[in-house]
Amino acid sequence: MEGREGSGARSKKIPAPVLIETPTKSTRPKPLRLLAVVSIVFFNVSGGPLGSEGAVSSFGPIRGLLMVVAFAFCFSMPQAMMTAELSTAFPVNGGYSIWVQTAFGTFWGVQESYWSWCSGVVDTAIYPVLLYSAAQQLLSSSGCATEYGVKLAVLTVFVLPNVFSSALVGNMLTSMSLIAMAPFVALCVVGLPRLDLSYFLLPVRTLNWRVALLLTGIRSRRGLSILYWNLSGFDCASTVSGEVDEPNRTFPLALFLALLAIVASYLLPLFVSVGLDPDWDCWVDGSLLRVAGKYGGPWLGAWMLLTSTLGNWGLFAAELLEDSYQLLGMVEMGLAPAFLGGVSARDTPVRIIMLQYVIIALLVSLDFESILCIDNFFSAAAAALEFVALIKLRVSRPELARAYHIPLSGTLPLSLFLSLPIAVSLAVCYVTLVEAADSAGIIVCGLLVGVALYVPFALGWAGEMDSRRLSRAAAEVSPKLAPTATGALLGFHYGSQRTVSRVSAISSRRSSGLF
Repeated sequence: MEGREGSGARSKKIPAPVLIETPTKSTRPKPLRLLAVVSIVFFNVSGGPLGSEGAVSSFGPIRGLLMVVAFAFCFSMPQAMMTAELSTAFPVNGGYSIWVQTAFGTFWGVQESYWSWCSGVVDTAIYPVLLYSAAQQLLSSSGCATEYGVKLAVLTVFVLPNVFSSALVGNMLTSMSLIAMAPFVALCVVGLPRLDLSYFLLPVRTLNWRVALLLTGIRSRRGLSILYWNLSGFDCASTVSGEVDEPNRTFPLALFLALLAIVASYLLPLFVSVGLDPDWDCWVDGSLLRVAGKYGGPWLGAWMLLTSTLGNWGLFAAELLEDSYQLLGMVEMGLAPAFLGGVSARDTPVRIIMLQYVIIALLVSLDFESILCIDNFFSAAAAALEFVALIKLRVSRPELARAYHIPLSGTLPLSLFLSLPIAVSLAVCYVTLVEAADSAGIIVCGLLVGVALYVPFALGWAGEMDSRRLSRAAAEVSPKLAPTATGALLGFHYGSQRTVSRVSAISSRRSSGLF
């Protein structure tokens, strides 16, 4: 390997960052077309407005809706533009792990991959909790033991399809995506003629000005976390760049259309619901179900609960599938214990799924906002690293063939443009630590584990072994990609190219049913 024979100041034990060149044109069919990529981004970033209610109760109706638009411009749009530029520069599976490793080397590449995995696993815990919170809007409340039992039961039911068959998950997700937004469209149709615009001007109800001042700070921090969770994650499409047909044309347009669809999916239901319900300052996650049931009729509330159940399962299953094969890749590359490896007769990594089941079962005992804080911290940290990597690659790799690039020439204009989303990412990291002190310990432990994962690279235990394993995996699917030191990170994030193929195939099945 290149880095093991280096000289001078470079350590002989640490593999040198090896850059992946843009691959030559392949005759292998690319299953993901424009609308398929739009669908994948939409359901990874959003999936619907449930869980966005806190933007209104935190900032107020007018400010809350404006904050959705502002956050989309300040963070979501730059993240989508970054993804379009770097996905066309690196049109291979692996995505942001490759960007960061190419820009900054192995250590930060490992952290990027690990932080993304942590965010994904924690994110899966949100969906059983969110569904329970939504059901509480229509049903009577219960004790703590019963609450945890219900969440655990929901989690168990959600996990089972992933255990039985990955293909089953892909086929079921097709149906889920068709019905996810239908009841929210119905809410808008039913509610528009009954809007009372005076509700938008109602003040937040508090006891006195001191309480109001205190609540303003608390609600603003909470609102920022909720906005980030609902409007981040556009980089998800980069992990299947090698499966996208005509990526130079597809990525920029697909990300733009997905951004418009996601913002609209929040603004319209929230706008109509505020005009129906004067108690918007009491909204929590799942309150849209109460609004639908109260003002649209029990049938609409029940329909929304049903589709929310299916939609939450779909988001959970997709995330669990991705994280399971990602951890399987870590095993294949020697970055996780070997006993976790292997798949069942149905080609599912059962041991890994069971491990994640145990982790998620512990996390669902926390409330929605505590889980959200842990999820957002690792996601925002990874996003900040990606933005900085974009700037670095403009400087260190200007020759990369970028079919699309952010229309700013020069390092300074680009740095100024990206300073806002970087600041937002760092602010989210800070807010999550301040807002949920009980989650701070979990976050710190998680960061320490990420540093520990670099030890095999620093000591020279991982590099050569991982390169051989990537050679075999790459030969099975994509022979045009030469094995490099970056292979360890390809494996770390999504296993091997063979593992990426499994995830991409399921993504394409999900999308082909729609388009």
